[in-house]
Amino acid sequence: MHRDLNTILRALVADHGDPYDREDLLPSTLFTLRTAVCRSTGLALYQILFSRDCSSPIDNIFGGPSDGLDEPGVMDYLRKLRKHVLNAHKYARSIQIHLSVAVHCQWCQYHKERKDFHVGTKV
Repeated sequence: MHRDLNTILRALVADHGDPYDREDLLPSTLFTLRTAVCRSTGLALYQILFSRDCSSPIDNIFGGPSDGLDEPGVMDYLRKLRKHVLNAHKYARSIQIHLSVAVHCQWCQYHKERKDFHVGTKV
């Protein structure tokens, strides 16, 4: 995502000319990345996270076209996909907690067994 963000910002700065306008361009660039359809899943990040299509300001003014989410099975797929993402996140957090506890235990064991060396002590 960072590579895509940098590429888009670089192209926009090349069009607009001022590299200090990146902060002004960042919200619209992030909106574009979050609502762009991914090739591998066929869905946007926003759709995966919220199980619905994002409404843009133009959609609010003029109304949006049919997005295909009313087709049978699409909402179920999004719910399952979101559930899998949340389960993967829980699993990754549990592994991270387990590893941090293990590292802490190793650190404590090392400092318990550590011997202090003094001048004249044979090593």
